[in-house]
Amino acid sequence: MKQMSVQDLEKKLAQGKVAVLDVRTGVEFRAGHIPGAQHVSLGSVGRAPLSIEAPMVAVVCESGHRSAMATQVLEQKGIPAVNVTGGTAAWRAAGLPLEKPERKPMSIDRQTHLAAGLMLIASLALAMNVNPGWIWLAALPAFGLMLDALTGLCPMRAILGLMPWNKNRATC
Repeated sequence: MKQMSVQDLEKKLAQGKVAVLDVRTGVEFRAGHIPGAQHVSLGSVGRAPLSIEAPMVAVVCESGHRSAMATQVLEQKGIPAVNVTGGTAAWRAAGLPLEKPERKPMSIDRQTHLAAGLMLIASLALAMNVNPGWIWLAALPAFGLMLDALTGLCPMRAILGLMPWNKNRATC
């Protein structure tokens, strides 16, 4: 199996002679990946369609172990692949840039659903463990959700729209 250092990968990327395939988990990939890397988790390498427009595929994971396995699978399929030794950890240690997808804020509708769910769980827990009268707290999100469904007016969405983390958002 062919190996490549992160320094060699950086040079080949600049020349457009290699495509990068990242075989880490989706969470690892979203935490930061080599710029331009295509993500296919290790378990899908043999089955997933690859859109590679380079003469060679550089396979990377966090340390080089999973990418070595993926490189063997690709080689068996006749795809010219090379394992990146040290993986993303070596790329990071070399001070090379990582690409991170822009984190999108939670929509106000999702915030509303979260707040309603938390209120319902809290009211049930308090009613069961403290005082049965707490069950009436569940009426607030229930009423708000029904009002939203019937009229399109949602008091909780209006209140959440006033929160500081939602101030500079043009739309819900």
